[in-house]
Amino acid sequence: MNKPMLQDLKIRIKILFVFCCLMPFAVNGQKDKNTNSEMNIGFVVIVQDSWFPTDKQKVQVINSNKELSQLINQINSTRKPGIQFPNIDFKKQTVVFVAMGKQVGYEIVDLVLTEETNDKLYLTADLKTANESEFSTTIHYPFSICKIGKTSKKIEVIFK
Repeated sequence: MNKPMLQDLKIRIKILFVFCCLMPFAVNGQKDKNTNSEMNIGFVVIVQDSWFPTDKQKVQVINSNKELSQLINQINSTRKPGIQFPNIDFKKQTVVFVAMGKQVGYEIVDLVLTEETNDKLYLTADLKTANESEFSTTIHYPFSICKIGKTSKKIEVIFK
């Protein structure tokens, strides 16, 4: 190989290496994007999945690492590999967990901040299919976890 081709190859390898190193950061940054109104109070969905074994709808407002750890351990008790423990600063944020219970065909909880009043925050939990063109008869237990800015307001979830 001649010298210019070798230098060109080295440059391309370096660029590829830098691109591969930065790609995970670019993908992680996209996960936290929400609408402008949601970002004003720091509403971010951090986990959505289709398996939290409970037959009934469940809402849990979490204000400590201990409570969050118990929830994550409960979620991970039936799965390998488990979901990652989210990094939450409970001095600045609150976590809300919403499980929809046993559902046929629906596998995603679409959790949206719909209204904020002087004393309450309203979240709407709606069921979605992963592939909207197909509806299956598979049983799922969908749940969603979001974080919001620390608030003393009561958090209510409206199930659609």
